[in-house]
This record gives sequence, C-alpha cells and structure tokens, in this order.
Amino acid sequence: MLAKKENNTTVFNLSSETFLLKELLKFSDYTLYSYQDKNNEYIFIESQGKIEFLKYKKVKKNNKKVGIGKFVSQIREEFDIIDLKNQKILTQLKYNEDDLVNFFIEYTKQKKQIYNKNDTSVNRDFKDVFNITPKLGSSFNSQSVKTINDKLKNSLNENNINLSLDIEFFFNTLLKKSPIIFYYTHYNEINKEDTFSFSASNDSNIFNYLKMNTINLKYRQYFRIRKNQYIYADAGFLVHSSNGKVESIYTPTNAQISDLKYNSDENNLAFSLDLGYYNMYLNLSYIPKMTGSFDSFTSNATSDSWQFNRNLLNFTIGYSIF
Repeated sequence: MLAKKENNTTVFNLSSETFLLKELLKFSDYTLYSYQDKNNEYIFIESQGKIEFLKYKKVKKNNKKVGIGKFVSQIREEFDIIDLKNQKILTQLKYNEDDLVNFFIEYTKQKKQIYNKNDTSVNRDFKDVFNITPKLGSSFNSQSVKTINDKLKNSLNENNINLSLDIEFFFNTLLKKSPIIFYYTHYNEINKEDTFSFSASNDSNIFNYLKMNTINLKYRQYFRIRKNQYIYADAGFLVHSSNGKVESIYTPTNAQISDLKYNSDENNLAFSLDLGYYNMYLNLSYIPKMTGSFDSFTSNATSDSWQFNRNLLNFTIGYSIF
C-alpha cells in the first residue's frame, strides 16, 4: 500500500472489496496470488479458504520513500521458518512477484513438497487482443494551391466520403485501456469545378481533382465514463498517398493558365489527432498540414513557384467486428 505517513495502517478490506487475483504458485496447503493496481503490486496467500494480504507499504520519511515490510514476519510465522539461511534470505527479500515466487519454490523443494507454478506467459485469445473495426465517414478537405506572391491561387473546400479500417492491438487484455492502432483510410475521389477572376467576372475556369489513401499508426488511451462506455484520445503519424491536379483555363481565349499535377512522393508524413466515444465508435480526427510536391506544372500566368497544403477533418462511425 502507498501511505503518506508511517502510522497509516490502512489495508485492504477483504470482506467488502472485490478484485481479480492472479495465481502465482499453488502448494498442497497454500496458494500464492498477486494483484496489480496502477504501478503497485500486492501479494496474497490463501490457506484453508482464508485469504491474507502480505503487508507491505511505502511511506515518506524525511522526504524519502521507505518500505515497511511486515510480510517478512508473516511468512516466518505462517510457514514456521526456523532455518537460519532461509531467515536471512527472507529478511533481504524484495516485495515483488518474482522474488517471492522463487523463495517459496526453494522452500518447497527443501520440504520435498509438490507445487504448481502458474505459466507467466499469458495465452490471450485473438478476439481479446485485437479490435477490428470497419468505419464509414465524412471528411472535410480544405486545400489551397497558390503562387508564392499570390498572383494566382485556388482553394478547394469539399466534403467527401471515406472508408476506413481500424486494427487495435491492446497491451492489457483485461483492462483494454491502451492500444496501438493501425488505421487505413480510403478517400473517395473529388472532382470540383470553380471560377477565378483576374479583373472581370468568370475570367477563368478551374478544375480540381484529388484522390487519396492514408495509413496511420497511433497510440490510443481509453477513459471509462460508465459501464461499456468510454471516451478516448489518440495521436500518431500517417503516411498519405495522394495525387491530383489543378487546371486553370482563361475563359475568353480558352488558353491554359496553369496545369498542376501533384502527388505525395515527398513530404508525405503528417501528424494526426483523434477524439472519440466508444460504444459504437464515433470518431473525430484532425490531420493538419499535409504538404505535397508537384510532379509537373506549366504556367502561362506566372513564373513563380507554387505551393499547396491540405487539412483534413474526419467524422467516422464504425462497429467492432470483435
């Protein structure tokens, strides 16, 4: 237990508190269990149907953390340890799962007793380790293409449908609080016509085309709000594969002003943020500043260099297959 003061004697109330114990070692008359809460580890011994907590706590003494281990005297009395070598080992014993298991195994071997050790490698069912979630979403794509001195610029603000797949790998099977996520999204093509005016109205027609896929690797943290309902936040990096074009044509003469073709072979790494509600996977994600490079371009209006960047805001809903 963690205690603020040395005289704090608070321990588990075994008659009212409910928690899941992990079996470590089983003797003919005793069973050794452990329990973890946050970064704290607690050890229990069961004998004749009675469970006893091996008492240990850390307190602050002179601004230093000091361990108070009453478990040593508990084990000495319970197991009638009178051998001097074992007593010395016991006084130097650290309060953790591995050290206590090793001590009891050696003690059991000396007594020539039979014991069973729990396999520490956890065989988790595939459905407990992974969440696989298909999603359907709507995206708001905000894209700007312009010359450095703004002689000619074009903006694309368009909604489109996206299809995605979440694959979550959970670090903890029981709590399911923190997974790593592999996230693939396919964005439907965007074809958009617009106009741009130099001096008179409708001087030019502008055609935008965009096609994109993203692969995302993220870390997620779940926060429980009530039974089977969670909110979550995650962040990570994505690689986007996109290509498209921006074509400008001067209306009166039908002359081509610019023909820009771009892809994401360069600068295709972006950062993404997600917020969501888990019951049926509602997800809001933001992908800022997805920059790209031009494959080729021709421009009769300006000799300036071109720039473009893109922001994506997604809203998706999905259902976990398992």
